[in-house]
Amino acid sequence: MPVVSVAAVKQVVKVQILPTADQAAALQATLNTCNEAASWLSTGMHTERVRRKHDAQKRFYTDLKERFGLSAQPAIRVIAKVADAYTTLKANIDAGNYGPPCSQKRTAVAATPIGFRADPAQPFDARWLSWQIPGQVGVRAATVSIWTTAGRLKGVRVPGAPGDLVMLRSRPIGQTDLIYRDRKWFLYATLEAPEAPLAQPVNGFVGVGWIWGS
Repeated sequence: MPVVSVAAVKQVVKVQILPTADQAAALQATLNTCNEAASWLSTGMHTERVRRKHDAQKRFYTDLKERFGLSAQPAIRVIAKVADAYTTLKANIDAGNYGPPCSQKRTAVAATPIGFRADPAQPFDARWLSWQIPGQVGVRAATVSIWTTAGRLKGVRVPGAPGDLVMLRSRPIGQTDLIYRDRKWFLYATLEAPEAPLAQPVNGFVGVGWIWGS
């Protein structure tokens, strides 16, 4: 029997959430704290020339948790976010996007730690953000539970489209990003979505269709 492989692809589902005033304040404080922690970590990584996530975690993890009151997983997510930012920066520098070697702009960018605004997205995994989506989904039936610096919030409303909620209920959810934009709160959930099976060659040949007369 031919071997059939299945390639997994990722799909991002965006949903708005409707926190209460108190929940929104806790979410805002969480974004502010996590991004303040990211800026502090970025300065330390830049000063000590640390770039890899593993090395940053080994060097800064304990200080990061204690200084900003972060739990274990949010601290690791902050470290990953900063390490990824430096990886992207290096790729842009190497690609010449900040000018040729020794140019003033390139030198200045390389010499400056990456800074984070107070409200960029913060990633969460399933241990720190969970979805409650009933089998019969109504327009406002879903909720999420999410870690914040003020404690865990439960019952945050998710008025998502029924089709989006069905996907969130039926597929594995990986990372979810919390985003505040235009005075609204959103979750961007990354789903695993298998592609169609890929048929393997038979007898060493792959069939190719031809259209004659073209």
